[in-house]
Amino acid sequence: MEKNVVKNILADIDLRQNLIKLKGSMTAADTLDGPIVEKLCDCLSYEDPKVRKNAALLLGYTKNSMMASVLLDAYKNEEKDFVKDAYLKGMSHYDCKPYIKELQEIQNELMNSEVVDSKHIKAQLKVLNPMIRSYSYHKKKSIRLLHKEVDVI
Repeated sequence: MEKNVVKNILADIDLRQNLIKLKGSMTAADTLDGPIVEKLCDCLSYEDPKVRKNAALLLGYTKNSMMASVLLDAYKNEEKDFVKDAYLKGMSHYDCKPYIKELQEIQNELMNSEVVDSKHIKAQLKVLNPMIRSYSYHKKKSIRLLHKEVDVI
Protein backbone atom coordinates (compact mmCIF):
# COMPACT_ATOMS: atom_id res chain seq x y z
CA MET A 1 0.00 0.00 0.00
CA GLU A 2 1.43 3.35 -1.02
CA LYS A 3 1.47 6.08 1.62
CA ASN A 4 1.47 8.84 -1.02
CA VAL A 5 -1.75 7.51 -2.54
CA VAL A 6 -3.39 7.41 0.90
CA LYS A 7 -2.34 11.01 1.56
CA ASN A 8 -3.83 12.08 -1.75
CA ILE A 9 -7.11 10.31 -0.96
CA LEU A 10 -7.30 11.97 2.44
CA ALA A 11 -6.66 15.35 0.77
CA ASP A 12 -9.24 14.73 -2.02
CA ILE A 13 -6.57 15.00 -4.71
CA ASP A 14 -7.56 13.05 -7.85
CA LEU A 15 -9.81 10.94 -5.67
CA ARG A 16 -11.05 8.57 -8.37
CA GLN A 17 -7.60 7.78 -9.77
CA ASN A 18 -6.02 7.37 -6.33
CA LEU A 19 -8.76 5.00 -5.20
CA ILE A 20 -8.09 2.90 -8.28
CA LYS A 21 -4.35 2.92 -7.55
CA LEU A 22 -4.93 1.93 -3.93
CA LYS A 23 -7.30 -0.85 -4.95
CA GLY A 24 -4.74 -2.16 -7.43
CA SER A 25 -1.96 -2.19 -4.86
CA MET A 26 -3.96 -4.04 -2.17
CA THR A 27 -3.30 -7.72 -1.54
CA ALA A 28 -5.24 -10.21 0.58
CA ALA A 29 -2.77 -9.69 3.45
CA ASP A 30 -3.18 -5.87 3.48
CA THR A 31 -5.57 -4.12 5.84
CA LEU A 32 -6.82 -0.57 6.05
CA ASP A 33 -7.29 1.29 9.31
CA GLY A 34 -7.26 4.78 10.76
CA PRO A 35 -8.42 7.90 8.95
CA ILE A 36 -8.50 6.24 5.53
CA VAL A 37 -11.43 4.06 6.67
CA GLU A 38 -13.42 7.12 7.69
CA LYS A 39 -12.63 8.75 4.34
CA LEU A 40 -13.75 5.63 2.47
CA CYS A 41 -17.03 5.63 4.42
CA ASP A 42 -17.52 9.27 3.40
CA CYS A 43 -16.84 8.30 -0.21
CA LEU A 44 -19.86 5.97 -0.16
CA SER A 45 -22.05 9.06 -0.49
CA TYR A 46 -19.86 10.76 -3.12
CA GLU A 47 -21.58 11.96 -6.32
CA ASP A 48 -19.32 9.97 -8.69
CA PRO A 49 -20.56 6.33 -8.81
CA LYS A 50 -17.09 4.97 -9.64
CA VAL A 51 -15.70 6.59 -6.49
CA ARG A 52 -18.48 4.88 -4.48
CA LYS A 53 -17.71 1.56 -6.18
CA ASN A 54 -13.98 1.67 -5.46
CA ALA A 55 -14.56 2.85 -1.88
CA ALA A 56 -16.92 -0.08 -1.28
CA LEU A 57 -14.39 -2.56 -2.63
CA LEU A 58 -11.64 -1.05 -0.46
CA LEU A 59 -13.82 -1.21 2.67
CA GLY A 60 -13.58 -4.98 2.35
CA TYR A 61 -9.93 -4.66 3.42
CA THR A 62 -10.67 -3.29 6.90
CA LYS A 63 -10.79 -5.50 9.96
CA ASN A 64 -13.79 -3.66 11.42
CA SER A 65 -16.77 -6.02 11.45
CA MET A 66 -19.17 -3.03 11.53
CA MET A 67 -18.29 -2.33 7.88
CA ALA A 68 -20.69 -5.08 6.79
CA SER A 69 -23.57 -3.04 8.22
CA VAL A 70 -22.26 0.16 6.62
CA LEU A 71 -21.93 -1.53 3.24
CA LEU A 72 -25.40 -3.09 3.46
CA ASP A 73 -26.97 0.30 4.25
CA ALA A 74 -25.08 1.88 1.35
CA TYR A 75 -26.24 -0.95 -0.93
CA LYS A 76 -29.86 -0.25 -0.04
CA ASN A 77 -29.42 3.47 -0.79
CA GLU A 78 -27.53 2.95 -4.07
CA GLU A 79 -29.37 3.88 -7.26
CA LYS A 80 -26.81 2.71 -9.86
CA ASP A 81 -26.97 -1.03 -10.57
CA PHE A 82 -23.36 -1.32 -11.71
CA VAL A 83 -22.14 -0.16 -8.28
CA LYS A 84 -24.23 -2.54 -6.18
CA ASP A 85 -22.09 -5.64 -6.71
CA ALA A 86 -19.10 -3.76 -5.23
CA TYR A 87 -20.98 -3.35 -1.94
CA LEU A 88 -21.67 -7.07 -1.88
CA LYS A 89 -18.03 -7.89 -2.69
CA GLY A 90 -16.92 -5.66 0.17
CA MET A 91 -19.40 -7.37 2.50
CA SER A 92 -18.17 -10.81 1.49
CA HIS A 93 -14.97 -10.23 3.48
CA TYR A 94 -16.93 -10.08 6.74
CA ASP A 95 -19.17 -12.31 8.81
CA CYS A 96 -22.61 -11.64 7.31
CA LYS A 97 -24.56 -14.13 9.40
CA PRO A 98 -26.47 -11.36 11.24
CA TYR A 99 -27.61 -10.00 7.88
CA ILE A 100 -28.51 -13.28 6.18
CA LYS A 101 -32.28 -12.60 6.17
CA GLU A 102 -31.77 -9.22 4.49
CA LEU A 103 -29.39 -10.77 1.96
CA GLN A 104 -31.94 -13.48 1.18
CA GLU A 105 -34.60 -10.81 0.62
CA ILE A 106 -32.26 -9.00 -1.76
CA GLN A 107 -31.58 -12.29 -3.55
CA ASN A 108 -35.31 -12.97 -3.94
CA GLU A 109 -35.89 -9.46 -5.31
CA LEU A 110 -33.10 -9.89 -7.83
CA MET A 111 -34.26 -13.34 -8.92
CA ASN A 112 -37.84 -12.13 -9.33
CA SER A 113 -36.82 -8.99 -11.15
CA GLU A 114 -38.46 -8.24 -14.48
CA VAL A 115 -35.04 -7.55 -16.05
CA VAL A 116 -33.68 -11.06 -15.55
CA ASP A 117 -31.05 -10.85 -18.28
CA SER A 118 -29.41 -7.71 -16.92
CA LYS A 119 -25.66 -8.19 -16.52
CA HIS A 120 -25.71 -6.06 -13.37
CA ILE A 121 -28.27 -8.30 -11.70
CA LYS A 122 -26.25 -11.37 -12.70
CA ALA A 123 -23.11 -9.76 -11.24
CA GLN A 124 -24.90 -9.15 -7.94
CA LEU A 125 -26.23 -12.71 -7.81
CA LYS A 126 -22.77 -14.07 -8.62
CA VAL A 127 -21.51 -12.52 -5.38
CA LEU A 128 -24.68 -12.95 -3.33
CA ASN A 129 -25.40 -16.64 -3.99
CA PRO A 130 -22.12 -18.02 -2.55
CA MET A 131 -22.40 -15.66 0.43
CA ILE A 132 -25.84 -16.98 1.33
CA ARG A 133 -24.91 -20.58 0.58
CA SER A 134 -21.91 -20.37 2.94
CA TYR A 135 -24.25 -19.69 5.89
CA SER A 136 -26.73 -22.46 5.16
CA TYR A 137 -26.45 -26.18 5.46
CA HIS A 138 -28.16 -29.00 3.66
CA LYS A 139 -29.89 -31.86 5.36
CA LYS A 140 -28.71 -35.30 4.46
CA LYS A 141 -31.28 -36.96 2.23
CA SER A 142 -31.74 -40.59 1.49
CA ILE A 143 -34.05 -42.59 -0.69
CA ARG A 144 -34.99 -46.26 -0.69
CA LEU A 145 -34.20 -48.36 -3.71
CA LEU A 146 -35.16 -52.00 -3.55
CA HIS A 147 -35.43 -51.77 0.22
CA LYS A 148 -31.89 -50.42 0.62
CA GLU A 149 -31.20 -46.87 1.76
CA VAL A 150 -29.01 -44.87 -0.59
CA ASP A 151 -27.47 -41.49 0.22
CA VAL A 152 -28.30 -38.78 -2.27
CA ILE A 153 -25.71 -36.14 -3.05
